[in-house]
Amino acid sequence: MPDQHQRDPGYGAQNVHVHKAPPQQGNGPATASMVLGIIAIIRVFISIIGMITSILAPFGLILGFVALGKPSGRGMAIAGIGTSAIGLVVCIGWIVLFAAAASGSGTT
Repeated sequence: MPDQHQRDPGYGAQNVHVHKAPPQQGNGPATASMVLGIIAIIRVFISIIGMITSILAPFGLILGFVALGKPSGRGMAIAGIGTSAIGLVVCIGWIVLFAAAASGSGTT
């Protein structure tokens, strides 16, 4: 009589279940908003390049508000909105300063 181990190929086999954590969902618009806001704050303090920041900061604000509607990355979206808003306010300050300087130099 053959050994039972040889007749039953499933003898000793075990089902192994590996549970993986679900992948982390990123929030691209929140990350982009934060990066644009940080770049806006850094670049706004360089006088002429600060004018170019007026393009980056509104895009950062828009992306931040879009990211608020997503389920993940809410804190980063709020930080992106904050940094973009600071960059935009300082940029508007530069524009007002240059406009005042330009109008003041014409009247002598």
